[in-house]
Order: sequence, then structure tokens, then C-alpha cells
Amino acid sequence: MSGADAGAPATRAIGWKAIGAAIGRDARTARRWERERALPVNRVSGGGRDVVWADRAELARWMMGAQAEPEPDRQPPAAAEAPGPSPPEPVRKALGWKPALAAVAVAVAAFAVRPTTPLPRSALPVAAAGNSPYPDDADAAIFREASYAQASRTPAGLDLAAQQFGRLAADHPENPAALVGLAETWLLMREFGRIDSEVAFRRAREASEAALRLAPNNPDATRTLAFVLFWSESDTARGLRLFDRAAALAPADARTHHWRGNALAATGRFDEALAALAEARRLRPELSAIAADEAWQYFLAGWRPQGIARLESVTRIDPGFIGGWRYLELARLSTGDNRGFLATGRVHARLKGDKARLALLDKAEAALGTQGRAGMLAVLMEDARARQAAGRESLLTIARLSALTGDVGRTRAWLERARAAREPYLGTLAALPEFQPMVNNPELKSFFRPG
Repeated sequence: MSGADAGAPATRAIGWKAIGAAIGRDARTARRWERERALPVNRVSGGGRDVVWADRAELARWMMGAQAEPEPDRQPPAAAEAPGPSPPEPVRKALGWKPALAAVAVAVAAFAVRPTTPLPRSALPVAAAGNSPYPDDADAAIFREASYAQASRTPAGLDLAAQQFGRLAADHPENPAALVGLAETWLLMREFGRIDSEVAFRRAREASEAALRLAPNNPDATRTLAFVLFWSESDTARGLRLFDRAAALAPADARTHHWRGNALAATGRFDEALAALAEARRLRPELSAIAADEAWQYFLAGWRPQGIARLESVTRIDPGFIGGWRYLELARLSTGDNRGFLATGRVHARLKGDKARLALLDKAEAALGTQGRAGMLAVLMEDARARQAAGRESLLTIARLSALTGDVGRTRAWLERARAAREPYLGTLAALPEFQPMVNNPELKSFFRPG
């Protein structure tokens, strides 16, 4: 440890209890790991074996590379802002450690204590860095592993991506690439992982803005901030401007065309949207995420049979891809295919490991058998309202279910509550299939004006 570290007690965890908290375990586990697994703990000269302290950044780095064992009673901390170990000092420096950005660094450290752990640096194969933003071969390998894990869009893959990008952000606070990777990973966790949308959007904005402070013309950070502004804050005009800027900065980037296409579709500009998505597919034809989004936009644009057929093709070709099943579930619910919705929803829930959703679908199927579609929707509505009261569901979700019942008054009431709460997606309602039959209704017209 350097002399500078030794003179900064705020970076230390003092005592076994504090050390345990810093690694997300109890004091007893910290003692055992120090004895059996070389957890980096220091002792004060002449103070005895239990007068101990540890450097928090060193602990975080050790956790990122150690084979940490899972504990059965420990819940994954993905959706929690705190508690968690103190963030590594290099991440604090990269973010400027302003209070508004503290959650980013805390989240980076939180993923270090997950049961899924990355390979230690020494175990990574050394390969040419190529186009990696990291010139060191081992760092380039970590970046590729993180990018591959992120592209899987599975809960385990996204957890691993967050760990690996967090590791790079801690080691290279001057490089914005890992911050962008973290921002994009958190955005994907909203749909495919285990993280609350509000938390994900907040973390993604903080990380992308931190990256732009390091590199104002970074196209990836520009694209990620555009996504947050467009979808979370309903700032459609600024979001589209930033998407356009990102495309100008990196015209060969498939993800920018992909995300820009989805945003254009949400404002009703379907011809431009499908052109952008076609360009994304030309650049990366192997990506299921782009194929599924293009199919979904065909569905939203009014070509419903073609859109559903394309989604079914995605699920046949890549049955493990969650996004295809998710869109197919929504499409079948909104078109009245109740049995198809239940069957597809079960596949989606199994892929996400969502046992509560599977139980809900069983209950909804029973209601469908006795009360028809109205009974099934009532079950879904009751669950959504309970989740919203507990802070785990959006008001907009309830409005969408209300729209499926055809109840204009109730739909308007939920939309008004969602607007008062400034929920995400309110600038893009006209593109959602549940609301399309109501777009010209005088009572709801104010909700469907394009941004």
C-alpha cells in the first residue's frame, strides 16, 4: 500500500464488522476468508490479531477477482441503491464523486459481491486488443468478455457484464468505455434482468454523463444519454437530437441505428424507423435483438400478421433470447390471442426465472376458463395494482391493461396519474398497441400528441 493510501483513513474499513460489510458478508465470513482465501486484511503493529483494517478499494478489487461463495440467505442486491460496500476509489475519481453520481459507484461495487464472478485476470487468454478501447491485451480480453456477456441479454450475462465493466472502470478511471458499458448494461437490466426501471435509468444517466465529461464527443455515451432522455424523461426532442448526433459521430454503429429506429417508431415516424432498423440489421445481421425490434416495429406500424410472423421466426431461431418472447407475449395479448399470450408469457417468465409471474399466469388461465378474457384481464390488473402499491410496477402498466378492457374513463384516470408522476414512456403512448384504438378519442387526445 502506498503512503498516500495509508494517510486516507476514509478509504479504510476498520474492524471485522466493517470489513465484512465492505465485502457484503458478516464478520465471521470475513475472518474465515482472511484465513482460508487470503482476503487482504492488515493488522496494527502491537495491537493483537483482532486489531484489523482493510483498504476498501483493495477489498473491492479482491472481490472482483475472487471466487466468492454464494450464501443461501443472501438476496441479490441488483435493485438496491444501498447498502453495499464502499465503491473503489478509482471509480469515485472517475465520477468526480459528486453526491448525484454516488449511486453509480455504489452500484459498481454492489455487483462485485454477486455469486457470479468473473475470471481472474491471470486466467484470461491473452489476445490482440484489436479495436478494443483498452490497449493492454488482458484489459481488452476483459472488455470483450463483458461485451459478450452483455449481448446475451440474460440475467446471468448482464450480472457478469456489470462486474467486468465495473472492474475496468475501477482500474481505468480516465477511460469512458467501461462507464458506457455499465450504462448500457443497466438499461438492458430493465427488460432482461432484475433491476427496477427507475434505478436503472438513474444509474444509466449518471454513468453516461460521467463518460461525456471525460469525452464530450463519445458517440456511445451520446447514444446512451439519448436513450435515457427519450424513454425515461419523455424529452423526445432532445433525445432524437442526441440520437442524430450519435449517428453522425459513428455512422457505422449498429446499436445507434437500432436505438434511433426504436425512438423514431415511438413518435410515429415508421418509415424512418424501419429504414434505421434495416441499416442496423445490415451492419449486424446476426443479432437477435435487432431482428426482434424490427419485427416489433412492423407490428406497431400496422403490419400485424407480418410482425407476429417475424417474432415467431426469432423465437424459433434463437429460443433462448428473452426479447423475442417478450414482444410476442405483448403482441398476442393486445390482439386478443389469450391462449397464445399465456403460453408465450410462460416461456418469457421461465427464461427470466420469474416464479411469481408463472404463478400469476396460472391464476390468469383459471380466470380465463371461468370468466373469459375479462376475468383474465381482471387478474392481471389486480396483480399490477398490488405491485404498483408496493413500488414495483408503473402506473402506465395499469393504464395499458385498462385500455385493453376498453374502459376509456379508467384508462384516462391511470394515464393522468402516470403523467403527474412523470413516468417514463409518456411521450410515446401512440405507438403502444393497447392505446392505438383510442388515439382519436377526444378524452385521451392530449396524451397522444407526438413529442
